[in-house]
Amino acid sequence: MKKNIFAGLLACFALSCASSQPSEMKLEDCVGPDVQKVLTFCASPDAALQATKNVESKKAFASGDDSFNPIPVGDSHTIGPATAPVTIVMFTDLQCGFCARAHSELKAVQAANPEDVRLVFKNMPLPFHEQAVPAALAAMAAGKQGKFWEFVELAYDKQTELAPDFIKAHAAGLGLDMEQFQADFGNEADIEKVQADLNLGVKLGVNGTPTMFINGVRAVGVQTQDELQRLVAQQKAFVDVMRNAGVDHEDIYWRMVAVNYEAPEELPEPEPEEEILEEARYVPVGTSPVKGPIDAPVTIVVFSEFQCPFCSRILPVFEEIHAKYPDKVRFVYKHFPLDFHPQAMPAALASMAAQDAGKFWEYHDILFANQDALDNAKLAEYGAEVGVDAAAIEAALSNEAYQARVIEDLKLAQVVGVNGTPTSFVNGIIVRGAVPDGWTELIDSQIELAESIKDRGLSGEDLYQALVELNNAE
Repeated sequence: MKKNIFAGLLACFALSCASSQPSEMKLEDCVGPDVQKVLTFCASPDAALQATKNVESKKAFASGDDSFNPIPVGDSHTIGPATAPVTIVMFTDLQCGFCARAHSELKAVQAANPEDVRLVFKNMPLPFHEQAVPAALAAMAAGKQGKFWEFVELAYDKQTELAPDFIKAHAAGLGLDMEQFQADFGNEADIEKVQADLNLGVKLGVNGTPTMFINGVRAVGVQTQDELQRLVAQQKAFVDVMRNAGVDHEDIYWRMVAVNYEAPEELPEPEPEEEILEEARYVPVGTSPVKGPIDAPVTIVVFSEFQCPFCSRILPVFEEIHAKYPDKVRFVYKHFPLDFHPQAMPAALASMAAQDAGKFWEYHDILFANQDALDNAKLAEYGAEVGVDAAAIEAALSNEAYQARVIEDLKLAQVVGVNGTPTSFVNGIIVRGAVPDGWTELIDSQIELAESIKDRGLSGEDLYQALVELNNAE
């Protein structure tokens, strides 16, 4: 249907109202100066509605609002001028071999058409590529020093070498300020941008990489340079007609997307599946930091790390719980430093020195309050602020006993099914992510459950373990 539109458009892209069905619309709907400025076709019953929509879209575009455009460029990284008649948006994964090939073809096309083609990079890291997200975040950190595309080229070229140590080596090889790179790597804003790209891809029906949109025309998989050049030439011809009709260059992209883009077919709603509840899991407290009485009827074990932005989001929730249930809830902290947060492991080790000095929770709070500044010097500085000797913090960073304790937590996490941070266990019941609601109801139910076995005379770890078992039995 859409492909046939162009034949009609080439004939009626003039600034006129020569509708094939004049009885369906009024002349005054089409002759206003604002409408005439953006109207480029009127050969349909809904021409006036389209013209009005164009006016509204143009005003939104002028104000910086591109929400009306289903495939917005936004603040994504680009190559080529914003005024280019052809915009190619590619959803890609830096660990995907096909994406590397597609990027090579796209780059050749852009080089052959430097003023006519703009490339736009959108992140679509696939879940089975473990290093795709770290590589995407590294590219964004490199971009803050003007080396986004250089890092992308390097990542595509060395896809088997994207583990954390390799990423650092690649960044250093590009001449980046490594202290700045590590500070920028994995920040909350960049994580949200990657998530926004993923959400957009899902909305557009992208279910594999590479997927690209050439002025809104969907192309799935690797396209050869010749195939891309043909599409670029076709789109440029259409754009030339629009420009000759008086359409402003800044309106070209969204207008072409409006004509070309075909939304994915809506899939039928899946039949509701029976909810499968994860079994409650006993997580031993061991020597981990604890806040709250040992005989508390509710034990919350949280696997967390100090550089994770989502872990910081859950803190206000836990603070409210502690204030509301000071004698009823015990918090236990387990370390789960993620590879793509370079200062997460040093911060975990430093916190153990604070724990040994009886200052873990004070140190915990100051680390989360300063997530963007966790270099080694700052870790020592924060220790001094809470009364921990700076030398003890510095020594902790190479303390093998502390490293072994972190490894124990990581192994335990694997056993109980932790695959991200934060992950909490409320008397064994798993809560994944920074969930803001439902805690009061869950805690109250656990207090009631503990009250129901009060006659057993259990306390401490025996009470905690019994409650986990009961949660599994229910």
